[in-house]
Amino acid sequence: MATGYRTHWNLPVCFIFWVAAVCQPTSAIVPKLPPPLLACLWDSDTLAVERSAMPGLHELVVGHFPRHSDAYYRWRIASGESRPLDTWSTEDFDNVAVAHDKLQAHEDAIKLMREKSERFTDDRLYETYANWGTFLIHAGRFKEGLEKVEDAIRINPDAHFGREVYQKRLVEYVLLRMRSKKEEIVSLPLSNDPIDSFHSFLMRYEPAASSEADGKDRKLQALREEAIRGITGMMRFGNAASPILLETLGDLLSPHHDVPDLTHRRLAARCYLRASMLAEGLRTRRLYREKAETVAAGIEDDSILSTIEARLADELQQADRLTQAIAEKEAAWIKSDADVDAEFQASFLTDPPLTLVGTRPWIQDHREVKDRPRLTIWVMTSFACVVISLIMVLRRSKFRSASI
Repeated sequence: MATGYRTHWNLPVCFIFWVAAVCQPTSAIVPKLPPPLLACLWDSDTLAVERSAMPGLHELVVGHFPRHSDAYYRWRIASGESRPLDTWSTEDFDNVAVAHDKLQAHEDAIKLMREKSERFTDDRLYETYANWGTFLIHAGRFKEGLEKVEDAIRINPDAHFGREVYQKRLVEYVLLRMRSKKEEIVSLPLSNDPIDSFHSFLMRYEPAASSEADGKDRKLQALREEAIRGITGMMRFGNAASPILLETLGDLLSPHHDVPDLTHRRLAARCYLRASMLAEGLRTRRLYREKAETVAAGIEDDSILSTIEARLADELQQADRLTQAIAEKEAAWIKSDADVDAEFQASFLTDPPLTLVGTRPWIQDHREVKDRPRLTIWVMTSFACVVISLIMVLRRSKFRSASI
């Protein structure tokens, strides 16, 4: 009887505690964190660490950085062509040629560089060969472009932070991976195997290894970081929406056995996902997505890629809004006959950062999402225990009533 008596009183007490626990909001069950952490603990906070190592890289991958509109480049061409060609300076040639290239008129840009080289015969004019090589590469004439880039490197190997050195390596890699070298046909992705990735190709040019293992690791990491700066420079000043540049950047950001400490899986996954959106052909898009799945597999969450995709969609919307805002401002400046270059510098000198803390329903704390199945099981089990306990209490009460 004593045991039954204790059970009779303990069960209602358990019920009270259960009701108190179940009625608490989820935020009370899951430890509450400061708002920025709670909104995006597993993605944005970890991503913030990756971003801090390479500032501006995240914005560059999604295209969220100040760049001129098509209207600006048409205005620049019109302004240049309004004056006789024989009055143009070397800077005029570069400005108008770059504008043509930005508007995908690569052959017009190449023609202007050829004309500039004939008019200004200084063979140490670095900008001529650097631009000429870039225009040829954008036109798909990789071998010719490589020759001009090599000329630019000979003239000034340290210009643009050594970007041309990695442009040269990249073109050599593209030529190596071409499906048809004679017709210069590029098949994307350039590689589906880490052994054949741009990172692996680049490591072949690693200087003589230090006798100490730590020294060698530092050299490898430094080489990789320099390559990342080179590729991102091409994206910022060339074409940030290039699947080739996004793929090779993703290769460099992915983890590798030789440089295990420099891993940026979330940024690498974004590179491959963005390349899959920009590439042509269902097969190419599928292969880029598979590369994203592979690099994201090392993150401890089964749903990580789908969440990164959702975040990426939001980031791309932010990039589109910035692009539209710039286009509207430049259109107004052109219409009012303002100094567009000066206005642009004054308005967009600093790169605006992405907003990482989300406000949409799908942006939730990782631990809350991860613990939700476990929480559901706990609630259901507790409810079942309470029901059984109440039945036992009622039966005992009925039995006592019958005995009396």
